[in-house]
Amino acid sequence: YENVPRMLRDGVRARIQKDSYPTPPIFKLLAEKGRIEEKIMYNTYNMGIGMILAVDPSDREKAVEAIRRDGCEVIGMVAAYTYGFPVAEKAFKDAKVPLVTLTNYEAVMEVALRTGYIEEEDVETLNEWRKDPAHWESGK
Repeated sequence: YENVPRMLRDGVRARIQKDSYPTPPIFKLLAEKGRIEEKIMYNTYNMGIGMILAVDPSDREKAVEAIRRDGCEVIGMVAAYTYGFPVAEKAFKDAKVPLVTLTNYEAVMEVALRTGYIEEEDVETLNEWRKDPAHWESGK
């Protein structure tokens, strides 16, 4: 309710689905025995999510490794955008880290085309780049 929004810049919102992870029984017991309302339980105890980190995308794998090395569980990762590169999708799958994104390459391409930001002839070039951006050369 309050903890996550404090770490985000203005205009950015986060949504945590309460039923997307198991709430450890101790929190249910605390709420029941202490007659503590849900909002206070989430603000005080995070209901089982011990920590939410915001990290630079280039550090995401290192962050996951460090968290797991210290015996903690990573329940997922959120990103604003994904290119959907196969190598990245495989890395998330291999690491067993669910990835949720706000948008993706296909959606951005569709809007860019519809709004005239790119032309139809640009789509093929961009799709070729997307296949292997590290080795792509313009005009080939």
